[in-house]
Amino acid sequence: QHFTSKTDSCGAMRRGMQRGNTYVEVREVGQQGPLGKLCGSLCISCLGVVMYWGSLALLAVNEQRTVCTQRALISAANVYEEVSCDGRAGGADLRNSAIFFSCPFAEESLVSRGPNDFGAKDFLGEAFRVKAVKVRQDVQMLQCVETKTTEQRKEGDRTIQVDRYSYDLQWRSGPVDATSFRAWSSNAARHALRDGCGAGFRSNPNFKLSSQTLMAPSLISGVFDLTRFLSQLDVSEAIPLKGGMGAPRRTAKDGQPYTWEEFEDYYQDSAWREWRAAAEAEPDGFLEGNVLHTCNYEKLGCLRISYFKSSATHGSYLGSQRLGRSPVRTLPWKAPPSWMCKATDVDLFSGKEYLQSAEDLLREAERSNRAMTWLCRLLGAVAAVLGIWMFLSPIHSLVEIVENFFHWFRVLPLLGDALGFLGSVVSGAVGCALLALALSLGLPSAMLVVSVSWCVMRPILGIPMLLCSLFGLALGLRKLFR
Repeated sequence: QHFTSKTDSCGAMRRGMQRGNTYVEVREVGQQGPLGKLCGSLCISCLGVVMYWGSLALLAVNEQRTVCTQRALISAANVYEEVSCDGRAGGADLRNSAIFFSCPFAEESLVSRGPNDFGAKDFLGEAFRVKAVKVRQDVQMLQCVETKTTEQRKEGDRTIQVDRYSYDLQWRSGPVDATSFRAWSSNAARHALRDGCGAGFRSNPNFKLSSQTLMAPSLISGVFDLTRFLSQLDVSEAIPLKGGMGAPRRTAKDGQPYTWEEFEDYYQDSAWREWRAAAEAEPDGFLEGNVLHTCNYEKLGCLRISYFKSSATHGSYLGSQRLGRSPVRTLPWKAPPSWMCKATDVDLFSGKEYLQSAEDLLREAERSNRAMTWLCRLLGAVAAVLGIWMFLSPIHSLVEIVENFFHWFRVLPLLGDALGFLGSVVSGAVGCALLALALSLGLPSAMLVVSVSWCVMRPILGIPMLLCSLFGLALGLRKLFR
């Protein structure tokens, strides 16, 4: 263990201690005065008002979006025309009509990919070759990472902050900048860095490869252009790797392994003679399923490389089209306006390994609509409760000021401890009461907005919900003014 102690620029004492790969720093932080704390809580209260009304507006817009989307999907299900992969629809007039098709992707959209396309031939050689719309290369490097956690606790009328800096080797997909590590400004933290990342650590190495996704230049299904949906295709099917560990290497006179290209660059005319005289190098790394490890054991700078592809070979679409030359462009279909709903876009796409029906796409769209609806409802209700709790925060601040006042008497035997305990109990009780009040007002308010929206758009379901939410809100207001 190593200990440090020094005073910062504000005059506060810092105490540092190293335990294994963790450096712990303890310091006393300054407290706001009563006036500053009260002003801060008033600002939070104003922000709470904005959050409360904003959450209710979000809920109202979400309910309207839900109903309008559902109506648009029903309209599309009633009027769509199914077209063949060559664009024919049995003589029907397709101008401004909703269409549906499900067709295999064209050969030009299934591009052949291998390690060389990602610049990984030296690592993998020809370990795989696939034809897919999208292929992704995931690269992770074992790097030294600093993890900081902070906690604050009260000791009497003082506030103590504890910062913990832990150092260890972790697999990361992006570069980790080590120049800002706490270890470079503290001897004790430097010892923790040494224990976690090694005595010789100075910085993390650069990535030799980077994660990237290669996509087909276009996505053609039948005679239809679906390129605008390329980003929606999932790339999650693992590609198994096979074969050797990249280009052969031989040990040069300096004892390091090099490829033939590296021998040729260095030795020039005598490269072949040196290559023949050199011994074959042991491969550094191994294959594990669909993951290549570039080192035989974990050490700083090692890479893990894996590949994934999109399994989609068929595209299904429900929307509209722009008639013209091939490939035919797809466009959103405008559902006719209805009560409280403008013309709503229907633009459904799905890429799978098999053909789908229009009913499959509509069911997926309905599930997605319901999931988004309930997510927005949950976020809106939480934001409404949080907004009220923030609005009431000046009350809690006043209680905390009284609690700090009680702590001034801690020097008195028995009485000081009793007053401090009483202040803590009152502060905790008021905090719980304010949270309960925020719940009793925020949740009925959210339900009230949803009910009013449904009363306007679906009265049969909305009116019972409205009565229940009014009853809950009345109970909350009664608790507030009692």
